[in-house]
Amino acid sequence: MAIVYFPELPTELVEMLQSMGLSPHRVEDLSAVRDDSGILVYMLEDPGTAVEALRSIVERDSKYTPQVLLIIATSQLEWLERAKGLFDDWCFYSANIEEVALRANFLFGRTSGTAIKYGPLEINVDSYQATVNGQLLDLTYMEYKLLAFLATNPEKVFSREALLTRVWGYDYYGGARTVDVHIRRLRSKMGDRHANMISTIRSVGYMLTTKI
Repeated sequence: MAIVYFPELPTELVEMLQSMGLSPHRVEDLSAVRDDSGILVYMLEDPGTAVEALRSIVERDSKYTPQVLLIIATSQLEWLERAKGLFDDWCFYSANIEEVALRANFLFGRTSGTAIKYGPLEINVDSYQATVNGQLLDLTYMEYKLLAFLATNPEKVFSREALLTRVWGYDYYGGARTVDVHIRRLRSKMGDRHANMISTIRSVGYMLTTKI
């Protein structure tokens, strides 16, 4: 899938996307995009214009439903509500440049057979399947999403609240116990040998690691 970005992206992010085999190119006007390109929107400078541009695509042509990744600042959370229904995923730019690029690769790389590999774990983002040492895991959709998110951010700790927001969605109001239940089920399905790949960081949250 081709990627267009709007408006300007930091050079280091463009270069990292290119190194992942993606082909991002800038467009001046999102409303002019009519092919099957994915859209990466850098909202830090002018979120109002970006949201209106995305809305114009939806209102213009219901047959064109691009995948959209929003990159926002930590102070722009209110724009997620204003952009509701206009994007597939979002990311804080302040996290780190690698996370932004990985999330873009996860979203836009699906049509090219992209796999996420980390240690013995491999996730096929085309078929929504995961294997450990070649053994297929029988996962529900939300278990898959949680594992895939952790795999795109290995060695990074996420609180239960952060996982609820990033995996279940900004509008999800379930309690933190939901995360604990899904983590327990994932560990069980990964088996005794690999369950510890999902590590509990006491009083903080969870992370995926091979350093066990």
